[in-house]
This record gives sequence, C-alpha cells and structure tokens, in this order.
Amino acid sequence: MRTTLRPRRIGALALLCALATSCQHLGGARDACSGSVAVAGAPRTLHLRVLLDHDGARRRHEAVVQVEPQRIRVIGLTPMGTRAFTLTDEADRLALDDRVGRRMGMNPRLVYDAIAHAFLAPPSGADAVGGEVVVLREPGPLPTARVRNPGCGYEAWLVVLGDDAAPPAP
Repeated sequence: MRTTLRPRRIGALALLCALATSCQHLGGARDACSGSVAVAGAPRTLHLRVLLDHDGARRRHEAVVQVEPQRIRVIGLTPMGTRAFTLTDEADRLALDDRVGRRMGMNPRLVYDAIAHAFLAPPSGADAVGGEVVVLREPGPLPTARVRNPGCGYEAWLVVLGDDAAPPAP
C-alpha cells in the first residue's frame, strides 16, 4: 500500500525543513564577527548610540551593554525604546533572542563585534589596530569610537550616552 502525503502535511514538512536550515547560524557557536575579542574591565552598564554601515545600508539605533563578571549582555533598542534583540555572551557561548531586530535591519552580531572592539577590549592606547580591525577612540563628555572591520564588512560609529561603572571592590 502506497502512502501519499496530504498538501497540508507537505507544507508543514517544507516549513520545518526551512526553519531547521535557516536557523543553524543562530546556534551557540561564536563566529569571527560576533565580539571575538578578549574582554577586560570591571562590571558596568553602557548606553550607546550605534550607527552601523553594512552592505551599503546604514542603520542607527541605541543599545544597552551590561558587563558582569561571567556575562555580557547587549540589548538593542527600537526607536520607541523597547527591546529589539538581546545577545548574551557567556564564556564561549553566544545566545541571541532576536524579537524584531532582524525586521528592522539590525545585525546583533556585528553590533556586538563593534562594541567589543571599541569599549570592551583591553585598552591599548587611544587608537588601536588589531589585525585588520581599525578602532579610533575619542574621549570627551560623550566618548566616541569608530570601528572599521573589513573582514566582517562593516563600519560603525558609536557614541557613549551613559556609562555606569560599578564601584571598586573594597
């Protein structure tokens, strides 16, 4: 006896296959364009304005970065101040909860990469060149940074709107 699949089941099977293959890149593995720098510094919370130029498109939004001893969390915000995405870095694992960021053209991994190079990497002077990544920092009342990462295909401008560093341990 031959079994035939109903059109509804074929559609569900096709959707399941598409979802399985399209989300493979969102697993816990870290890639070269997702904040792959050594992180240094004390616990702090940064509020940033980010302008990311990638593939000929420029996207501007704000992000909150929470640095804790074993975890870094980047929360991308919509223009109305609600959460667009949350990217969590715990040791060797990245987790992404992308609510609406992808629909708004945000790229959480590239945003995190730019933030990590600009403000989370160990300091190496005012300007740093690591590999092909170029980081230009400007101190001031609103510290800024420009990150160019040709290997990942982006250029980012970041402005620190707020920096709440944790008090030093006694």
